[in-house]
Amino acid sequence: MHVHIQRKVVIAVLSILFLLSIGTGVYSVLEKWHWIDSLYFTTSTLTTIGYGDLVPTHEISKLFTVIFVFSGVGIFLFSMSIITEYYFHQKFFHIETRIKKVEKVQKKDQK
Repeated sequence: MHVHIQRKVVIAVLSILFLLSIGTGVYSVLEKWHWIDSLYFTTSTLTTIGYGDLVPTHEISKLFTVIFVFSGVGIFLFSMSIITEYYFHQKFFHIETRIKKVEKVQKKDQK
């Protein structure tokens, strides 16, 4: 089961990197933005922050944004939920392990 969770996390991270790469590349080409501005816009779009300081100005960029938002935001948020689930699963496992060690020591001390 642990390997299955790790595989899901790897796929989630790769999905996020893929979305960031696609968005950054497309906005760099279509809007002729510097890659940092394109990455910034892609990130603010996928996280649904949308500051509004950068906006697509070409019709093709706007159409891409519509498609990117509907597909990318869902994939991004789902991937983040998998990563978050893994993080808390690991924290819970470590806490549970520590509790068992403390209980074992307490039982030993009681004898």
